[in-house]
Amino acid sequence: MGEGGLMVFPIRNIKENRMKLRSGVVSYVHRLNVPDQDQFDKGQVGEYLTQTSSWLNTLKQDQWVRFMSVNGDLNLISDMQHINSSHLGAEPNKRPLRDLNLEGILSQNPSFPGDYVSFNSELHRFIKIYKLPDTINPCYLMQFEGSILNFKKLNSLRAKRFLNYNRKIHFSNLTKNIRDIESENTYSESEQILEEIINGKQSLFECELWLTVSGTGLDELNHKTSELKEVLDLSDIGYLIENKNISNVFSRDYLFDKPRFTNPHLINTCYLAELFPMSNEKIDDKGISFYSQSSEEVRIDTNNPNAINNHGMITGASGSGK
Repeated sequence: MGEGGLMVFPIRNIKENRMKLRSGVVSYVHRLNVPDQDQFDKGQVGEYLTQTSSWLNTLKQDQWVRFMSVNGDLNLISDMQHINSSHLGAEPNKRPLRDLNLEGILSQNPSFPGDYVSFNSELHRFIKIYKLPDTINPCYLMQFEGSILNFKKLNSLRAKRFLNYNRKIHFSNLTKNIRDIESENTYSESEQILEEIINGKQSLFECELWLTVSGTGLDELNHKTSELKEVLDLSDIGYLIENKNISNVFSRDYLFDKPRFTNPHLINTCYLAELFPMSNEKIDDKGISFYSQSSEEVRIDTNNPNAINNHGMITGASGSGK
């Protein structure tokens, strides 16, 4: 496939949430129904992150997982038929093409006219994140319109080899006359993570991440891309817009195939747990109806006795003088 080319749809057959690709790869799609962490207090957030970390540590070595956030919906795609973690609220997604905005793709091949893909009357752009911030807040990815997060757990031997190599490199810098604060911190961090891996408290993961931007036309797509780049430029993040590789990213990482992990990030359990886009737009089961920016209905019960704060609420469009 070249510039302006078409692709052959890679899925051979679909049975409920089971996808079998032409390559022979079998993957399963689960929809996630997670609590809205914006309604959690600090202790509840900490407990949820602990549960997520425990689930990550129980994954089998080299088992791959993909989190996809599309239009406010969270889906987990992996080679696991069953997701054994109740706090994720995972259930088989029996209509994955609909939830991932791919229903029309069976009859309309996507095209790649430039650094974006065109399908379902929309344009989509993929921004590869090649450098992550040193520290992040919980549910970090929920601030972005859409994201694709691939990861797999390294086996213990590979993880220990990597950390030992990291320690040796930065230990040599500790003997210099001029202090290298960054090397000192990296050496100390590697020591701590290695100890926690040996004790089973942490694991090391290969990870790759894309942010996605969509628009009904090129002007809208370019405008939303510029806004995203402004946010990323203010953060300690390295990124690039996929161009020559976009057809591979779309057919592999957007359409249920096994990740390749080319030049992946290496991150520990705690960082990965905080990276997850774990939130949804639900507050109460009944009450006044509002609509979010992704057109999801959100109900707020002003008489809910368990609400963290019932003092008041001001709503309005940006620039309306709230």
